Amino acid sequence: IQIQLYRHILRMDLTAIDHLTTGGVVSRIISDTNMLKGAASTTVAQIFREGTTVIILVGVVIYRDAQLALVALLGMPIAGFLIYKIGLKVRTLSRRRQEVSERVVSQLQETLSGLRIVQAFCMENSEQRRFRQVTKEVLQFNLKTARISAITHPSMDILAGIMVSTVILYGGYAVI
Repeated sequence: IQIQLYRHILRMDLTAIDHLTTGGVVSRIISDTNMLKGAASTTVAQIFREGTTVIILVGVVIYRDAQLALVALLGMPIAGFLIYKIGLKVRTLSRRRQEVSERVVSQLQETLSGLRIVQAFCMENSEQRRFRQVTKEVLQFNLKTARISAITHPSMDILAGIMVSTVILYGGYAVI
């Protein structure tokens, strides 16, 4: 994928890439292709494996007790909605994190390629402030992502606990 992207960039019209920063292009070639590799190798296999397991288990539950299965599956729309909303938020954060990462790479590339000029005009402090600002934004996005992750897992655990409690209560009343 990286080779194909590189070939494509070499053949692009100069007006099409005029607005792109070098750091942005480098960042996308490296990080986006690495994310695609990871997603292709693990996610597809995991979705197939977990999906098959869920389908089989739902079938077994329906076969054993259809009413209990209905009670157990009532919480699924709520869980699906939560997963959807969290997924949107994570996707937005990932996109923005990529943009900020591009700015870090661009800043580094600009500074390193023009280091002689930066030093000749005594702009070290200015460049350091610019870089500090960009890395501060990266830190803020990482903290925001950590907060969302910290909320996500307990929320899903609480929902799962409520669903299990409901099934147990229903099963207990059905036995009595």
